[in-house]
Amino acid sequence: SQIMNNIYLAISNFQAECPKIAKDAANPFFKGSKYATLPHILTIINPLLKKNGLLIVQPVVNSQVITKLIHIDSGEVIEIICKRCN
Repeated sequence: SQIMNNIYLAISNFQAECPKIAKDAANPFFKGSKYATLPHILTIINPLLKKNGLLIVQPVVNSQVITKLIHIDSGEVIEIICKRCN
């Protein structure tokens, strides 16, 4: 197994700095249910990801969403592959 100390340290620092994200939208299908929208989440986390040298990309390849968390300086990557729902 590959040791990925750089990305793990960057993730730990990101998590320590990331605030609780407020719910900014109401779910119209469930009364009283609120959620945080993706644009709101990205507004909060993108500057912290950049500060900690992290990048998230989600390309779609062969009907699969590949989520990659990349440590920019070292090139270390954590990757999750999910089959896309049709």
